[in-house]
Amino acid sequence: MEAPAGQSFAAVTRISDDGGPFEEIDRAEALAWLAHEYLRAFGPASVADLAWWSGATRREAAQALLHARTVERDGLLLLEEDVDAFEHIEPLEAERLDILPKWDSLTMGYAPDGRQRFIEDRYLSLAYTSVTGSRAPPAATACHSSSAVGAPSRRGPTGSRGTT
Repeated sequence: MEAPAGQSFAAVTRISDDGGPFEEIDRAEALAWLAHEYLRAFGPASVADLAWWSGATRREAAQALLHARTVERDGLLLLEEDVDAFEHIEPLEAERLDILPKWDSLTMGYAPDGRQRFIEDRYLSLAYTSVTGSRAPPAATACHSSSAVGAPSRRGPTGSRGTT
């Protein structure tokens, strides 16, 4: 396989830190570990979110999440160990503006059908590639008061550089 211009591939051997081969691990066991770590980083989240992010099927994701100690919050799963911290989160300033980089975990960590939690429907097409891959995600996403509200574009509404 030829590497794209400016990039290269290197053959690697599967070697662990101690120089030996990696220990084989059961797929279900690995997914259970991954489900816990995913919720630790992205929770609360849904089965669909984990499946989309990990590449597992929804059935595999649901099975993996059975091994995590979770509570349900508005139809989403949160690790029991994170409940106290989650309940004491301070709301963001009402007028806060954040600029998230392309591929930020906030915008990329959740399944397409769950992104309305933080991006209004009218802005979804600005923050994500279409299913067919015909449109690249923006270089950044603008979030106002924790909700995505726009993205930089080459041409603004009047043809000048700006945001949409």
